[in-house]
Amino acid sequence: MHRLGGWLEGALIVIATAAIAGCGGGGGGADDAKGSDDVPEGKDGACVPACTGKECGDDGCGGSCGGCQGVEDGNWCSDTVCQDFGCVFVANEKTCNGGAGKCMGGACCTPDCYQKECGDDGCGGSCGTCVEGVVCLETGKCQVECKIDCTGKECGPDGCGGECGACLQGEKCTMSGTCKADAVDPESKIGGSCKSDKDCKPPTNGICFDWMPGGMCAAEGCENTADCPGGSVCIELTSTDGSKDTYCVDECGSDKDCMTGYFCYPEVGVCWWEEGTGPCSPEYPNGTCDPGLYCIDGKCQEWSFECVDETFEPNQTAATAADVGPGDFKEEVKTDLQICANDNDWFELAIPKGHSGTLGIYFYQEVGDLDLCLYDSAGKFISCRYPLEDYSVLWRDHEWNDEFLSAFALGGDRVVRFKADGFVGAVNTYDLFAWTTEWKDGTDCTAFYSSDECKGCYPGGQCIKGDFAANLVQFPHPDPADPFVADGYMVEHSSSYSWLRRELIMAIRNAIHETRLEFPGTTPLGLMDMCQIDGITPGFDVNDPRHPETTHDEGGNIDVAYYQIGGDNSGKVVCDPYGGSTDGAFCTSVQNHIVDLPRTAYFMAKIAVNPRFRVAGMDKLIAPLVLDELEKQKKAGTITATEYYMASNGLAYGDGWPYHHHHIHVSFDWWYGRSGHKPAPIGCGFRMAGDMTWPQYAASLHAKTR
Repeated sequence: MHRLGGWLEGALIVIATAAIAGCGGGGGGADDAKGSDDVPEGKDGACVPACTGKECGDDGCGGSCGGCQGVEDGNWCSDTVCQDFGCVFVANEKTCNGGAGKCMGGACCTPDCYQKECGDDGCGGSCGTCVEGVVCLETGKCQVECKIDCTGKECGPDGCGGECGACLQGEKCTMSGTCKADAVDPESKIGGSCKSDKDCKPPTNGICFDWMPGGMCAAEGCENTADCPGGSVCIELTSTDGSKDTYCVDECGSDKDCMTGYFCYPEVGVCWWEEGTGPCSPEYPNGTCDPGLYCIDGKCQEWSFECVDETFEPNQTAATAADVGPGDFKEEVKTDLQICANDNDWFELAIPKGHSGTLGIYFYQEVGDLDLCLYDSAGKFISCRYPLEDYSVLWRDHEWNDEFLSAFALGGDRVVRFKADGFVGAVNTYDLFAWTTEWKDGTDCTAFYSSDECKGCYPGGQCIKGDFAANLVQFPHPDPADPFVADGYMVEHSSSYSWLRRELIMAIRNAIHETRLEFPGTTPLGLMDMCQIDGITPGFDVNDPRHPETTHDEGGNIDVAYYQIGGDNSGKVVCDPYGGSTDGAFCTSVQNHIVDLPRTAYFMAKIAVNPRFRVAGMDKLIAPLVLDELEKQKKAGTITATEYYMASNGLAYGDGWPYHHHHIHVSFDWWYGRSGHKPAPIGCGFRMAGDMTWPQYAASLHAKTR
């Protein structure tokens, strides 16, 4: 502790006391006032102050040995020692907690910036500031400045995380932001199960959607919701041939309002079914069977397991990982390996510089769900099927018979390890694949490889779909030592849906490379759905398509995230900072969008200049902003006139491109000469939480509450 001017204050007191004593005839001077605690009185009887070992308090002569710093802040003198609330003086600066805290009001205050990017640290300091055009929220997060938009709304989201108002009891908020009476017609059969149209009357125009599990009643022909019985809404369905019809379907506010096996899409407010469900059959390869039987190849079969595997054993730990060398198990597959109870199988793959390495397992998922995960040589986790080591069981609805993972080695030779195990103790037999693939980066794939190789075909133009038949490459996870793009991207979605042609992977990597050169500090870009290993659109392996049929076929299509303000370039709704301002298919407002327009436009310009580029789909309100930015960059000389022309003419948007409010769909020319910027089928995009869905074998459910 420190006393304020203790020696100086004591000296003044001593001088004053000595002077008084001298005037009293004692004759002593200041030099006589050097007393100690052991000598309370001088030779002439004068009082000698006693302050040795004291910081404050009475000096024994009616004076003081000093005061304490900041008494008004709560410090006090106790037993001649200055006390406070944890604050001390170090080099004349008041600190606490070993320098980690600050003294405020006499108390020790520890700044708190945990999970904060900006704002007050709680001790009068700052956790940081936000860049221009971005505001600091009360939560300590930097966010794009938000402008509330409730124009024409009496309820629903305001675009800034709040609500435009609440409806009265007995009313519900519609998608358009208006309140309406929530009346249900007790006579209507809409929303019930059915086998034929007669089961769906009344109303008189009731029909049975018998292609849905258990059948669902609807009513055909409506101009708007006012034409529908209470408790139903009018929607428009677009079939694969492009024809459109309107139907009254069951309205809902939550899953409990729907039949068993169906759930509610709250943004649309209609009940629909979880696609891919039903009894085991070739159409439902993950379907249900009687107890004791398993759905294998679309048939209910018996299955038994006996653990006898000794191949590559012991390889239960990373330290004992089985060495598969540079990988030569593409043509000569290692068959009949096993994951036994509480078993792990580890493998080590040596990838030469300038190559990618791939390892995979193939098994019958229905009888035992196996997982495969990828790690670097130091044991650092890279990815499993999804980029999480323990991903949610809710994500397992698209688990299938294959688990493959790939990694680049572009900064030098690289060793990676793979772990295969059973989900929650599952056991199974599997086949093992492993190989390495030479890799070159550049603007033109054909500068290094044949045209057929670049397109994902075989010599002579043999372009084949089917398991292990398409000549596709799994998009490898990045190599941090890669001098071309480093960690410039992240593979976000299922590894089963991450297969592409060589030419498209090269184009994406080149565009990322160019964007990072033009905009230093660019953070990784999210890469999402691509293609199945068989060259088919994702989700058809489990009969639950994530996109309309053919839209991601042939390894020539990829969904990429928008570059975003703040640098979190993952796939998400970009209409506003809160994932709102959307009707479930499109942005309804972009007043508060979070798209990093300069980076997004520049990236698209570098993609579109590729001669194999076909089209890029965007949200219908975001695309005009990107077009404006492309023109700015052309005028500034940031992009060439050719790049501007190709990108601006290659953007597709409008009602035919729903779901692109959280990603961009990049498409290259088809295998068999199909080219030109043709409109994609309705619903060209994968579904995310809150999105609308589409009927089985139909292109989309393009729903509109009327």
